[in-house]
Amino acid sequence: MGNYPKLLNLDTETEQSLLSYLNDE
Repeated sequence: MGNYPKLLNLDTETEQSLLSYLNDE
């Protein structure tokens, strides 16, 4: 649960990257 870039303004690409990061944990 760390540094999420533009957490309050996610676009699709960022959202997918974030989901991939969480799933990789």
